[in-house]
Amino acid sequence: MSTHISDISMDGIERLLQAWGEWLSMGTKTGDGYPRTSPLHHSWMPPSPGMSPAMKASRGDRTLRVLHSAIGIMSMRLANTLVVVYVQRVPPSEQAQRLQCGESTVRARVREAKLKLRAALAAR
Repeated sequence: MSTHISDISMDGIERLLQAWGEWLSMGTKTGDGYPRTSPLHHSWMPPSPGMSPAMKASRGDRTLRVLHSAIGIMSMRLANTLVVVYVQRVPPSEQAQRLQCGESTVRARVREAKLKLRAALAAR
């Protein structure tokens, strides 16, 4: 992945969020293995040895793990917004419906989350 924590511009945060969404939903192009975390429930664990889950994911990238941790300490409202926008990748009208708010509110929440992530990553 070409985006690193040191790239904390808003464009850099956008690229990180897009990679994070891919990492959580289906893995990167070179990924093999299974998800280590769930974007929807913190207590989800990978299957026991010998079990075969259906979701393929990437091996994990340190930068994405740091981003995932930063998202994990955000408010549930902002974290859920990022999941709907970057992991589920549904159209804007459906994002608003799932989050029970207007499309402009979804955009405002994403903007707020990006600013918080930028500050959190800059502090590391």
